[in-house]
Amino acid sequence: MGFRVTFLGAALFLLLGGCSRQLGERPPAPILAFDAGVDAGVVVCDPCEDGFLVNEFDCSCNDIDECADETDNCDQTCVNVAGSFYCQCEDGWVLNSDGFTCDDINECALATAPECEYQCENLPGSVHCICDEGYTLNEDGVSCDDINECETENGGCDPLVECFNVPGGRTCSACPDGYAGNGQSGCFDIDECATANGGCSHTCNNEPSTFSCSCDEGFELNADGFSCDDINECATENGGCAQRCVNASGSFACGCESGFELDDDGFACNDVNECDVNDAGINGCGQADFWQCNNRIGDVPECIDRDECASGDAGLNWCGMAAYWACTNKAGEAPE
Repeated sequence: MGFRVTFLGAALFLLLGGCSRQLGERPPAPILAFDAGVDAGVVVCDPCEDGFLVNEFDCSCNDIDECADETDNCDQTCVNVAGSFYCQCEDGWVLNSDGFTCDDINECALATAPECEYQCENLPGSVHCICDEGYTLNEDGVSCDDINECETENGGCDPLVECFNVPGGRTCSACPDGYAGNGQSGCFDIDECATANGGCSHTCNNEPSTFSCSCDEGFELNADGFSCDDINECATENGGCAQRCVNASGSFACGCESGFELDDDGFACNDVNECDVNDAGINGCGQADFWQCNNRIGDVPECIDRDECASGDAGLNWCGMAAYWACTNKAGEAPE
């Protein structure tokens, strides 16, 4: 390659001999001149072809690597070639007519699209099959298997109900008796006692899915399960009473026969000693001075008149010295 031309020739080359530039190619490097006077002429290198850069020392042409310089403007991959470069796209993409950008290929629209059992979904640079709700993609990548939702936390159904797997979903059974709501959103216990006391005569006891009636002390639940009947405690071992048992509604009481009084325990009966003398000097017969009282268990006492006229060992009677007083006994009172 020669490298001596006149200054005028170099100028004409720049004006008339400029080369055309292809899309994606770098413009030719400017002509380099050695340091010389105009009068003596300028020594220059011959221009390089497009895509090459002149070496100012030996006037050789070196390839410009547009890819390494990152001046390629390629969307994805840049491929350098001698004097130029071109853009490439990755799998699943196609080069746009501008030579730089890459457009996604809709593989689902191609004859080679996968034979998906349900739906084909195009992805940037790729494609895959998707399944309808309730299904999972099989290992073959195209067919779908039903998901058994019931195997995980009863399929989301209430724990009290049964889960039934169906293709693509599941159903829940109804709530058990005594519960409101539904098997899918949840079952809630019905408080039967909140309405008219559940129909119970006395106490209504709410329980999961049901209820029961109970009675106050002294009553027992009727066979109908709602009403309460009085318990006749006296009908069983006389209610524990020693003598008399008196039944009352929901209760009972013990009593004693005449001549007895009820013990503090409320059951036993103790004999009343009518012969005890009170503060007025009276016993069960009368004035204790005139009556001898013999207590009889559970009965009226035996009353014996005291003979105040009978003489004692000192020869005295009620009136005085028996030798001087005539004493006439009177029943239950002072002698005459």
